[in-house]
Amino acid sequence: MRRLAILMLLLPAPAAAQIVRQPDAALHYLYPAGATRGTTVTLELGAVEGLDKATGVIVDGPPGITVKEYKPVHVAKANVTLSIAADAAPGPRFLRVVGGTQGLTSARPFFVSNLPEVIEKEPNDSQPQLVVIPAVVNGRLDPATDTDSFSFRAKAGQKIVAAVLA
Repeated sequence: MRRLAILMLLLPAPAAAQIVRQPDAALHYLYPAGATRGTTVTLELGAVEGLDKATGVIVDGPPGITVKEYKPVHVAKANVTLSIAADAAPGPRFLRVVGGTQGLTSARPFFVSNLPEVIEKEPNDSQPQLVVIPAVVNGRLDPATDTDSFSFRAKAGQKIVAAVLA
């Protein structure tokens, strides 16, 4: 009988597990993804949740960007207005949303440029949007089946650099 009692103590007891859902702390996008030095721009920020109760935005990187206003639109979308100083160093910064159910989101890159920034104007599926180069074009495929078209004037032999960041 004594062996049976010891054996029963050694057998693992069934454990009850509970899955706890944590908030999604990912900032999925910001649009547009950059701005020209010396300008003010309003960005749309998108996430799965948590942006409605957030309190602001943190900019990581060199100085020269001031957060002017953070405005929640709904649980998964917010707008933030940034002022880019005329002497801000060109290059990437990283933006994070702070507060709310997420605490602090993941970072998304934001680029300060010397070049003029062009934001796509819909519809530009079948009729290309004319862009004066040099420029940085900010576009997005929304909805997922969206097609965007751009055109520019160039001279024979002119070198053009095109890069896509997605």
